Amino acid sequence: MEPSRMEPTRGGIRSLTIEVLARGLTGGGPPRLAASAHGADRDEVYRLFHLLDRLRETFGGRVAVYLVEPFSLTWIARIIRHRPRRYPAFILGGREVIAGLDETAVLSRVAGLLAPGPVDGSGSVKEFGEDGLKQP
Repeated sequence: MEPSRMEPTRGGIRSLTIEVLARGLTGGGPPRLAASAHGADRDEVYRLFHLLDRLRETFGGRVAVYLVEPFSLTWIARIIRHRPRRYPAFILGGREVIAGLDETAVLSRVAGLLAPGPVDGSGSVKEFGEDGLKQP
């Protein structure tokens, strides 16, 4: 059985799974893509690892980050389901995709998902019951 990607609690989400799809990161796949990590895209790889370090430092045990092996069955399934337009792509909780290496967008969206409670347009926290559903 696959573990839950987002574990809801009364005060918000307790933990969040982040899957990272990044070409040429792990050395697998066609040689040209694996070699690109050592050439012109080296700066992008360092920026990605810096972002992953920031996620760990900022959110600690509340996030679990998985690097998905390029061209594996899992990679192909994520590409077909989520269809990211740019790489790296961050799949948050198995539902939401942030494409591209935008550190601010990733950090702010993760913080939003891990916030204490859902917020409506007026800025007030909505009331939810024990089961996580909005009460009438």
